[in-house]
Amino acid sequence: MDSILIIGIVIALLFNFLNGLHDAANSISTIVATRVLTPLQAVGLAAFFNLIGPLFFTTAIAKTIGKGIVATEWLTLDVIIIGILVASFWIYATAYIGVPISSTHAMVGGLIGAAVAYGGINVVILPSLPLIGGVVLFGLAGALTGAFILTGIAYLKHETDFSHFLKIGGFFGFVFSIPICIILHILPISGLLGIILFIVISPSLGFAGAFLFGCLVIRA
Repeated sequence: MDSILIIGIVIALLFNFLNGLHDAANSISTIVATRVLTPLQAVGLAAFFNLIGPLFFTTAIAKTIGKGIVATEWLTLDVIIIGILVASFWIYATAYIGVPISSTHAMVGGLIGAAVAYGGINVVILPSLPLIGGVVLFGLAGALTGAFILTGIAYLKHETDFSHFLKIGGFFGFVFSIPICIILHILPISGLLGIILFIVISPSLGFAGAFLFGCLVIRA
């Protein structure tokens, strides 16, 4: 076995260790702090579900990183090792100073940076202009629909500040429209565009879902 391959395996294992070290607080801290489970039980539960995830469900994220960001012919062993090494350093540095980041996005950035340094910007798989235009179009259509629906509900509930509901409805409409279009196969979003979009959409979906559920509980 080549020495460079052995180095790559060691660095990959280092990244996995740092990834677990970095994300452990996010995944099990609440359940341990509330004493629902002991630390050993919580770690065991997290390890179990991390194992069965790729075995019984999907590996779509891994496929996106491996084939949807950088042209595969430019993903050489050297590029992969440098990308993982940089991501590992970034994970450790941010964990040391207490800045929350995404380990997956660190990996994506490391691979893109290493690949661009090796082969130029053309090695990155960029989305087409019609696809970007479709995202903008359907996002605006969703925003207008959400604004209309929530403002109509506010009118039926005899609310007065319609501008407030107009803004919230527009925001919710945009946030929900993109995932719905992806599920219905209207927008074939993947790769780098999907990563960039869902950096914003994922936390926004959490906020929107919590807001709507809170409104339902408070006003029901």
